[in-house]
Amino acid sequence: YAAEIASALDHVHARGFVLRGLCPEAVSLDVLGHAKLSSFQLAAPVDGESRSRAVGVPEYRAPEMVRQLPYGVGVDRWALGVLVFEMLAGHAPFLGGSREELETLILKGVVDYEDMTATRRQRVSGDARDLVAALTRLEPAAR
Repeated sequence: YAAEIASALDHVHARGFVLRGLCPEAVSLDVLGHAKLSSFQLAAPVDGESRSRAVGVPEYRAPEMVRQLPYGVGVDRWALGVLVFEMLAGHAPFLGGSREELETLILKGVVDYEDMTATRRQRVSGDARDLVAALTRLEPAAR
């Protein structure tokens, strides 16, 4: 599913938009079991206008969105990394008891596999970990 979601995001980005709302609820499966983006209500043009408003599901917000700094397609790549982690772990990588705790964890950007069950942790390949790490780098240009 991750490859299909990444391909769909590339399609959105190639048309000059940033999705800004990638999360499990924004993805659906078609009758053949292929992942499709199904929510575009937060999509916005990437037209040189600085976007800095935090939108979308808080657990999926990139650090630059949390800080309300100008952002672009890097926020979608971050959200994809969070989504891939959630597909592997069964929960999001950043879970805070409050909004402040959640934002602090996001700003640190440390994805921790220790909260996974031992069985799940053993099934996560090095390539999958590398993909999540690449997509959740703190620097947007490095994603």
